[in-house]
Amino acid sequence: MAEAGNLDKATKAKLLKLTEALRVRQTECVDLADEITRLLHGEAGIGEKLKAVEVAFALAWSERYAPGNPNAYQWQYAQDRSQLKRLLKSLAVEELTRRLHEYIRDSDPFYLKARHPFRLFVSGINRYAPASTSDLELEAPPADCRHTPKCSTDEHCTRKRSAEMRA
Repeated sequence: MAEAGNLDKATKAKLLKLTEALRVRQTECVDLADEITRLLHGEAGIGEKLKAVEVAFALAWSERYAPGNPNAYQWQYAQDRSQLKRLLKSLAVEELTRRLHEYIRDSDPFYLKARHPFRLFVSGINRYAPASTSDLELEAPPADCRHTPKCSTDEHCTRKRSAEMRA
């Protein structure tokens, strides 16, 4: 048997491919275990969450583009479901629903021309994140700051200078 350092390129390539396949299966197993745990605790499963967001999106889209026809939006399930599952790993159904309503109300000419497809919602999801109060309180870096990276406030810069002088 050859040692790891003495493997030929073809064998290394095969092993790297197998390692990647193993990692994908491990991720699938972890996701499956998480789903079982959620169901055991009486929480909504991924199927229920997917359906809730899909219904909310379809209703919001229909209100804007096809009033009276809640089933007008045509899903591209092959792409949309995988993207929605990915989003549900990091965002709650309520947050996704809030963001999708903001997206549908967005009057950006680009979105209007495209008629607000789900794929554009996914690609611009962070555009509809709530603004934090800390974002509103940002100050310009002090003009005379010589630190790398630049200090965010005069107070921060003064503290750094004081600490440098004491050292």
